[in-house]
Amino acid sequence: MKRMKREAPLVIPVCVDDEQALYDEFDPTDQRLSDTFKGYLEDFIEDRKPGEGVRLALTCSNGFDMQHFRRAYRLHIDKLRQRNRRDRVRKTASALRLLGIGVAFVLIGIAFSRSMGEVVAAIVSTVGSFAIWEASAVWIEEIGDHRPGAHSGHARGSGDRSH
Repeated sequence: MKRMKREAPLVIPVCVDDEQALYDEFDPTDQRLSDTFKGYLEDFIEDRKPGEGVRLALTCSNGFDMQHFRRAYRLHIDKLRQRNRRDRVRKTASALRLLGIGVAFVLIGIAFSRSMGEVVAAIVSTVGSFAIWEASAVWIEEIGDHRPGAHSGHARGSGDRSH
């Protein structure tokens, strides 16, 4: 079996004059990344496949506290993962409801085909089939979006200073 070669990680250059540009201006603890900075990162990684590495090349002319930035970055990544988990649970619950409704409609269509008439039974079964199809589409989408090894992000930079 031939091993697939892993792509080199995407390097995102980040150059700022002041470390404060990386953090939300309304957060006095500098624990939250700024919306501008998050948007900048998202522009780079939106077309990347899960599992493809991402590295930040940070430079700051006034220096910065790399450990503090890493904590804030990890906090941001953890929040994204929590949001993705919630979305996945919501989509899975929706797919399960669709599947249950679909199976029920198909079974009702089959069970009552003689008493409802062929046309009505066919319509009921078709509605059930569409519900099952939609549930399958949700699961297929989830499998594609959440393969093992989602985006990994690492930060490296220059200009280390202590607070």
